[in-house]
Amino acid sequence: MSKFTVTIPDEIEDLTPSIRRFIDAMIYKLNRNAHKGKWEDLNTHTAFERLIGEVDELHEAILKKDNSVETLLEAADVANFALILANIAVEREDETPNPESFKCKKVASVAKAS
Repeated sequence: MSKFTVTIPDEIEDLTPSIRRFIDAMIYKLNRNAHKGKWEDLNTHTAFERLIGEVDELHEAILKKDNSVETLLEAADVANFALILANIAVEREDETPNPESFKCKKVASVAKAS
C-alpha cells in the first residue's frame, strides 16, 4: 500500500478533517470500483459523459433525506471523474477534443435549478 502526505496550509488548517474525510471517500470509491478497469483507455468525451452521470447521481443523493454518507460518496465519484479527466488532459496533451462534444443539456438544467 502506498502512502502520501498532504500538506495543509495554516490558513485552512481548520478544514483538515473535512479534507481528510473527502480524500478517504475518493480512495474508497476508487478501490471499490477498481474491478471496472483503468481509465487509460477512456477518451475525454466518454470520461466527461460519465462525470455528468456522476453529477446526476450526486444530485439524486442530495435530494434524499438522511443522505450524508451517500452524498459524500457520490461527491467523491464526481471528484474522481474530475481527476480522471485532468489525468487524461495531462497525459494526452495532443488529444484535442471537439468543444461541441462537451455541450450537455443536463449541466445547463442543473445550473438553472440551483
